[in-house]
Formats: sequence, structure tokens, C-alpha cells
Amino acid sequence: MKGYRINKDIVSRMIRGKYYLVDPRGHILHSVNETGSMIFDSIRKNRSITQIIDMVCDEYDIDRRAAKEDTEEFLELLKGKNILIPS
Repeated sequence: MKGYRINKDIVSRMIRGKYYLVDPRGHILHSVNETGSMIFDSIRKNRSITQIIDMVCDEYDIDRRAAKEDTEEFLELLKGKNILIPS
């Protein structure tokens, strides 16, 4: 499973438990919910995808397959918005 890192151009701030992500090149603001914030923060802390999936399983008491699919879908969404880049 490939890893990701945060695009160096992205500015991020956590406010009240949610991350707000700004792409200054396109003047675009993205906000992510609590789960997305946990995943984004984990990427910021250089956690592996496997570790992130484990955290999602533990936090939301869901099976590993569902956690893997949801996590990978979210990561691909951020990659598509140029917030994450493959490491």
C-alpha cells in the first residue's frame, strides 16, 4: 500500500477538532470532518496507511475491510485535490 505526504503548498489549521486546508495557489478552502481530520493528522504525523486503518477500526468499531475502503477513498480524494502527494 502506497504512502502519502502533505503537499508543501497546503496550509492547514485545526479549529474545534476539524482541519481546514487552504491551497493558496487556487485560493481554495477545504474543510474535513472529524474522521477526515483524524486521518489527515495521522498523515501529518507520518503514520502508515496500515496504522491509520487500525485507528479507524478502533475509533469507529468497524470491520477492517470497511475501514480500509473508506480510508483509501478519502486519501484518493485528497490526492485528487492535490492536498496529498504519494511519498
